[in-house]
Amino acid sequence: MTDQEPSRCGTFVWREIMSEDPARTIEFYTRLLGWITEETDLGEHGTYTVFKAGDRAVAGAMGHVGPSHVPAYWLAYVSVGDVDETAAQAAASGGAVLVPGMDIPDMGRFAVIRDPQGAHVAVYARGGEESPAPPEPGAGEFCWDELATTDPEASVPFYAQLFGWGMKSADMGAGRRYWTYTSGGRSAAGMMAMPPNQPFPPFWLSYVSVADVDATAARAGELGGVVRVPPADLPGVGRFAVLADPHGALFGIFAAPSAT
Repeated sequence: MTDQEPSRCGTFVWREIMSEDPARTIEFYTRLLGWITEETDLGEHGTYTVFKAGDRAVAGAMGHVGPSHVPAYWLAYVSVGDVDETAAQAAASGGAVLVPGMDIPDMGRFAVIRDPQGAHVAVYARGGEESPAPPEPGAGEFCWDELATTDPEASVPFYAQLFGWGMKSADMGAGRRYWTYTSGGRSAAGMMAMPPNQPFPPFWLSYVSVADVDATAARAGELGGVVRVPPADLPGVGRFAVLADPHGALFGIFAAPSAT
């Protein structure tokens, strides 16, 4: 987490990758997305790397702190008013608290929770006064977060209670629906049902804005990543793909339609 990141309750404000090989992970993302890095010494906890797109901090990276059998993963943070109250609410609503509330000196407080279906998300409260909402994301910045879950109907009330989110849904055809969480009248995140018999639990997927989805997907393969969902158009929305980095961490890439 960085103190340069604005905060607004109910919105995603930070993403962080955990990897057993931070050096290779950092090389992959800097070469793929053009990110630059700044290092922070955490003493006995090692080094924290901040990724920047231009002069704006967009994400962090650190060594894997979970069980050895858990692959690398991206963790998204949602801004809340009170971390401990939100974590307690998550547990009372059928979720679990994986990392209890902890302070980040001179910055704020965070916790990591798991929803009832198994998706992990972090909650964060910034110390001091609330900052204004971040500007519209540019190239190399995170632009969307999407929950893939086994039970969308159960996820709606859980996150509505947790973050005060509203909900709307749309028919995607072929019996599929897409849900959009809303906060303060604005779209906050998306949700869709996972295909049956998946070998992994529900998860939050974060998307990075890029200039060219196809070129970025091809470049990811050259750098040791894998294209999990090939580039495809979302009519009237843009073009996207889902990638995995060399250690298996999933993330999405997205490009809005050209104005020309």
